[in-house]
Amino acid sequence: MNPSAYLSPLQLTDELPGITTRQLQRWRDEGRGPRYAKLGKSVVYRRADVDAWVAANLVGTRDQS
Repeated sequence: MNPSAYLSPLQLTDELPGITTRQLQRWRDEGRGPRYAKLGKSVVYRRADVDAWVAANLVGTRDQS
């Protein structure tokens, strides 16, 4: 297991501007946000799942011509 492949909620908020640990908790409660694993009482996010979630939420810009 590669420890750098996993992020705690706090580490994730450091990498995603504007996202708080409370927001992540709300998303987990609502079944939204990036996939996560629950290990005992700890929550971890796989970096690959976070990257996939961000990619799935990309928004294209409209042509302004």
